Amino acid sequence: MGVLAAVGVLAVLVVAVPLGAIAFDQRSKDNDAESGARGSAAAAFGAVTACTALAVSELAEGAGGDDAAVAARACAEGESGRGTTAVLGSEVDGGVARLTMRTSASVETGGGTDWFAGHGSAGGCWHMTLDVAARTMTDLADVRCSALDDEDAAVAHETGLLALDGDGSLDPLTAAPGARGELTALYVTTGDRLWTGDIVAEIDGRPVVAYTGPAPFDEPGAWDDDARIPYSWTVTHGMQKMLGELGYDTGGIDGVYGSLTAQAIRDFNADHGIAGDELDESLLVWVGDVDRSLDRDRDGTVVTAVLAEVGDRVSGDALVALGRTS
Repeated sequence: MGVLAAVGVLAVLVVAVPLGAIAFDQRSKDNDAESGARGSAAAAFGAVTACTALAVSELAEGAGGDDAAVAARACAEGESGRGTTAVLGSEVDGGVARLTMRTSASVETGGGTDWFAGHGSAGGCWHMTLDVAARTMTDLADVRCSALDDEDAAVAHETGLLALDGDGSLDPLTAAPGARGELTALYVTTGDRLWTGDIVAEIDGRPVVAYTGPAPFDEPGAWDDDARIPYSWTVTHGMQKMLGELGYDTGGIDGVYGSLTAQAIRDFNADHGIAGDELDESLLVWVGDVDRSLDRDRDGTVVTAVLAEVGDRVSGDALVALGRTS
């Protein structure tokens, strides 16, 4: 009996171990697919909102809400929507258009059969409000697909699109500085393109400055860590680029945190009433990983919606929403 029991256990292990490995591999592929779907949904959402923002900002004099709705539909159902976005409904009241959209992305990765392939899906429903007179998107918000009167609105693994942060995608609400105080100025509006060194707003009279790079400054692991490597781009490179665009002399963009870079930071702080010898990252806004060799007017991150007004008290709130056309 002992021998038979041992043989039985061995037989179970021979079957169970490979099956466990297959199941683990399947979960891994599904997770990869899910991540890919989230990235695709986020990219499509950002592209549709950016396309719409640019279209609304360029509407001809005398255009009405109907024209804005047509422009938004063209963005959703055209190349920007990437086959993932549908218009569920639209309402027009004079110069104001309100549209409800659904973005749903599915991804399959790995293998050539249903068993070995990874499957993932993500997306959600959302609405936008377009004010033609002001050439502005005044509202951009998630809405539960299940709350809509549309039989096709259900989205598997529904996720709030405004919170999506897929690989390589720009979080649509990146422009949410951690600074707290009164919004004393807002210098951007729907359709504007942001570039490193742009002053987006002022909070209690202190500037909120945009910068680009592979990730926010507080995620140093996403940046290169050695300025001596050719074509590297470190956090110091990013700071020097931003300060240079603002007119401060860092001695060049070489990635070396030397005396001139330190002095440039002190001068910037002194000019804007900011205490300390370091940049206050709560007043810096990451606007995406934009290749520094590209053209601002074609490739800059687009302000898609204005979410705050001068005079508002902010506490880590989003000031504007952002998107990318490509």
